[in-house]
Amino acid sequence: MTQDTVKELGDAELEQVIDWAQGEQKARAEKRKRETIAKIKELAQTVGVSVNIAGTRGRPAKTNRLQRRAWPFVLFGPLMLAAFIALMVNSSAAGIIGAAAVVGFTGAMTFAPILALPALLSIQGDVPRTAAGMFTISYSCAIVVPTACGALWDTTGRPWTAFLPLCLCAVVLTVLGALVTRYKPSTEGSGP
Repeated sequence: MTQDTVKELGDAELEQVIDWAQGEQKARAEKRKRETIAKIKELAQTVGVSVNIAGTRGRPAKTNRLQRRAWPFVLFGPLMLAAFIALMVNSSAAGIIGAAAVVGFTGAMTFAPILALPALLSIQGDVPRTAAGMFTISYSCAIVVPTACGALWDTTGRPWTAFLPLCLCAVVLTVLGALVTRYKPSTEGSGP
């Protein structure tokens, strides 16, 4: 269909074409979704992993296990601290690999609730502003903390000192995570 053909259509005919195009677009999107889910399941089976991808929309019923809960921070913050201390004092390859795995796991378990905090802690109109502030602070920390770690190592000549700022971060994660989950935003906002 060319632009000239579309221009020649009457209002009723044009509305039918638009309805058909929207229906076709939805059908193609649904087909791509089914194909993608099938491909994910196929890849998971080849690796030996079991996946369950529901075809329903919305959030699964159990997603609230991490929202506004202090336990991810209270449990995984001290575990992260212990793993950093293990990295500082351990010299065996197995110990270092195990401690690094615990750091990765505990970081992942606290990362998801942290990403959800802007939407949970602010009123709907302030979510973008809260998220922008949170990401500004977190990305700044992602530059400052490793720099401080390297500076400590360079200054002292002892590799274990590079983990001291990370230990402090684990303590801050535990304390702030537990405190922030208790905050309930007001439903009224000042607006943009």
